[in-house]
Amino acid sequence: MPEDLRTESRTPADQATPAQRRRLQVYVHLDHGRSPSRWTKMHEAGVVLDDTPYGYAWAAPHVDLTFSEDVEEKRLQRLVRRGIYWGLGFEIVHAWRNRHLMRAAEVIWTHTEHEHLAIALLMKLHVVRPTPLVAQCVWLWDQWDSLPRWRRALYRWLLECASLHTTHSALNAARAREVVGAPVVTVPFGIEPAFAVAGREPGGDTIHVLAPGNDRHRDWPLLREVARLNPDIEVVVMSRRRAARQLVTADVPNFSVRVPSGTKDLIQGYDRADVVAVPLRPNLHVSGITVALESVYSGRPLAITGVGGVTDYLQDAATYAEPGDADSLAHAIRGAATHAGDAGWLRRTRDAVAGRGLTARDYGLRHVALSWAALEQPGPGRDQHLAVSSRFSTVTLPDQT
Repeated sequence: MPEDLRTESRTPADQATPAQRRRLQVYVHLDHGRSPSRWTKMHEAGVVLDDTPYGYAWAAPHVDLTFSEDVEEKRLQRLVRRGIYWGLGFEIVHAWRNRHLMRAAEVIWTHTEHEHLAIALLMKLHVVRPTPLVAQCVWLWDQWDSLPRWRRALYRWLLECASLHTTHSALNAARAREVVGAPVVTVPFGIEPAFAVAGREPGGDTIHVLAPGNDRHRDWPLLREVARLNPDIEVVVMSRRRAARQLVTADVPNFSVRVPSGTKDLIQGYDRADVVAVPLRPNLHVSGITVALESVYSGRPLAITGVGGVTDYLQDAATYAEPGDADSLAHAIRGAATHAGDAGWLRRTRDAVAGRGLTARDYGLRHVALSWAALEQPGPGRDQHLAVSSRFSTVTLPDQT
């Protein structure tokens, strides 16, 4: 990466805060089925692109990491766990099974509200001692107003246990602050640049569009409308969502939906595409950012709906469309297609996005800074750690002694 794109955040050793002067014992609680051992098997089987979950392993040089473990379940056990999950909205059984790991931790990280609300309940019930908890929310604030009153009351009570409330989007953070009445940190998400596809010179009269993703805020009907109105735009959706598959009809032959068979199939889809499209409904949680970053790092131009905070991440690295507007999305796709054969533009775009700290490594290191902040008293040291964790720039932490 060019040196002029690096913005480093380093603390001199003589200014290190107390939390930085020793290695912390950190427990990372992930959703059931995402333990490192299972993740490795999924990676080897070509189910996921990254070799470790969500970049948290990048924190290992600075803290001692322990991850949640999965229990091999019989059918009845799985049904009971899932039934309780759907009843409460969070994974209490999986958390209960990992309570011994929580008890040994100095700081706990969670990836979504499905995990931290469960841990908070164990704390409220005195099953687990109060421990600094970095509580990350993804979908909760989009859903908040539609939740039953009893759930909102329960969640407010549980959210009191969080030492730090975090989100990936400034929009999510603003909504969260209204509810929890406490500071909320926007922590930029990042992914591992796992693959790159060969340059593709635009040719012929057809623009080949790939639209991967499974997020609930994808606007597949709008993309189908783009295909219906623009016969020269061929759309291939790669999704497991039934709602997408149900849109396929014979009268729109240039719109198709496939369930990807694995990462090789997904990469081949990128290789055949001129443009990657991410059509989105309005949301608060920067929906679609994983696919957006995947597109930029792979070397394909991106057309995306400018909602949810994606513009904070991508800036000039994408062509933007207005939500719910098929003509606007078609225009964005055509605009993105003009960059399809411009290797220099694609390389500069990739470097600029990486230089804003949107990699899995940066994401893991941000959580180290969050841990230090969670253990600090309010003051300059804590503020410095929070600034490191929320800044759109590459992250460099001081060496541990």
